[in-house]
Amino acid sequence: MKENTERISYVTFLQSLAVVLVIIGHCLPKPNLGDIYPYWAEFLHKFVYSFHMPLFFTIAGFLLANSFSKQSINLMSFKAFIQNKFKRIIVPYFAIGTLAYLLKVFIFNRFAYRPAQIGVIAYIKSMLVPWDNPNMYMWFLPTIFFIFILSYLVLNRSNYKNSNVFLWIAFSFIISFFANYTDVSFLNISGILNYLFYFFIGILIFSFKELFFKYLSENGIIIFIILLFFELQIIPSFRFHCFNHILSYLTAITGIILSFIIAYYCSSRNIKFLGGIIDGLYYQIYLLSWFFQCGTRVFYQMHLVNYPTVCIIMFISSFIFPILITAIIK
Repeated sequence: MKENTERISYVTFLQSLAVVLVIIGHCLPKPNLGDIYPYWAEFLHKFVYSFHMPLFFTIAGFLLANSFSKQSINLMSFKAFIQNKFKRIIVPYFAIGTLAYLLKVFIFNRFAYRPAQIGVIAYIKSMLVPWDNPNMYMWFLPTIFFIFILSYLVLNRSNYKNSNVFLWIAFSFIISFFANYTDVSFLNISGILNYLFYFFIGILIFSFKELFFKYLSENGIIIFIILLFFELQIIPSFRFHCFNHILSYLTAITGIILSFIIAYYCSSRNIKFLGGIIDGLYYQIYLLSWFFQCGTRVFYQMHLVNYPTVCIIMFISSFIFPILITAIIK
C-alpha cells in the first residue's frame, strides 16, 4: 500500500479509532450513590483503559519519526517545531482549561465530581498541575508537548539511526517502569516519564514498518495476538505491584500491535473507520467533548435518566456538537 506524503491512511484510521476509545472511556461516569456500577461498564472501562492512551502516544511517536525521515534538524527548524506545537497544544490547553474553570466555578461546581477552588492561586495551580485542571482530560496536552520536545532533541537526523531506537526503547522502559512509583504531579512529570516509552514504541514501529506489517499480517499471528490480548484482559491482579505493572505494559503493547494490524488491514482495502466521518476531526472532538459529556452527565446526577441512557447520550453528544462547532467555525 502506497503511503501518502501528507496523510498515511492507516494512521488516519488509528487516530479516529483512538479518539473513539477515549470518548468511550470518558462516557462511563461514576454511578450515583446507591447505584451499582454495571458489569458491562466495568468491562468496557478496563478494556479501553488497558491500551487507549499508550496507543495515542505510539501514534504521536510514529508521526514524529515520519517527519524526521523528510527533514533535518537545525536551530531554525527546532524553533519552528516548538512554536508549532505550542500553538497547537499549549494554547488550546490554556484556552480550554480557562473556559472549563470559569464554567465550573460559576455554574457547575455543585454538580462536579471535583469542585474547582476559587482564586488566582487555585487557577494557576490548575494550569501547572494537569490532573488538577477543571477539565482533567486535558492532562494529555502538556504531557505530549514535553515528550515531543525531548524526543526531537534526542532523535535528530544527524544521529538518528534505527539501531539507536532499541537503546532508547530500553532506556525509556526503565524510566517508565520506575515512574510508576513516583507521583510528581507538577506538569505531570511522572506521566511524561511513563508515556515516553510508548512514544518510542511508535518510533520503533515506523523504523521497521515494512517488516512489522509483513510478518504481523499473517492470519495465524493475528489470531494469536487477538487471543493473547483478550487473555491478558482477564488475568487477575498479582500480589506484587511490579508484576501488575509488567502485565499492564504487555497488555498495552498487545493492544497497540492489534490496533495497527487492524488499521493496516482495513486501509489496504480502502475501509475507513466509521466510514471516514470523523477523519481529521479527532483533535477537535478530543478538545470539545468534555463540555457536552459533563453537561449531559448532570441529568443522570439529577436522576432524570438512567445509567445506560446517559452513557449513550454522552457518547453521541461527544461527536455531534464538536463536529458542528468545527463546521461553524470553518
